[in-house]
Amino acid sequence: LPVYKPSAQLYIGVLGTEYIDHARILANKLRSQNLNVAIDLSNKKVGDQIKPAHKQSIPYVLVVGENEVKENKYTVKQMESGDEKKLSADEIVSYIRN
Repeated sequence: LPVYKPSAQLYIGVLGTEYIDHARILANKLRSQNLNVAIDLSNKKVGDQIKPAHKQSIPYVLVVGENEVKENKYTVKQMESGDEKKLSADEIVSYIRN
């Protein structure tokens, strides 16, 4: 059987409707750099937002909330290893590609 390869490289969750615009801007910025990004706008709990990423084997996840908007830094989690790294939007693409 062929190995399943997810279509998205990064899954973005949103911690409240007030952060949707910020998450969309971030997703579009990353997409403009040829990163395939999925975004969850459901306003569910974080765990419920991350479940689809896990089921779809999307390798990286980040969540946009108050701290991320204030600092303009995002904690990117590598789903397989559980490793987390705090990165600026500009650093995310190179981190995921390496």
